[in-house]
Amino acid sequence: MMKKSGARATSLAAVHAEDVAAARQLIQKAIGAAEDKWVPADALLEALAGELARFAAERGSGAHAARYLQTLASLLQNKPHLHS
Repeated sequence: MMKKSGARATSLAAVHAEDVAAARQLIQKAIGAAEDKWVPADALLEALAGELARFAAERGSGAHAARYLQTLASLLQNKPHLHS
């Protein structure tokens, strides 16, 4: 039974990884389209943060989104070269 359970978890993790990759690709395309229209980076960041907050509020996953944002903030604070 443990073997099947482990295989299921691996399958779910693989599907999730594929979903994340697909979502990232869509978001990267949207950012690229905005950059092609000369939308400033600070406006993009503000819009992304606002949309993430809206999305999380509508889906009831605010705590989950907050953890990701806290991790992102920590990464940005510790990696100054990422700001440019």
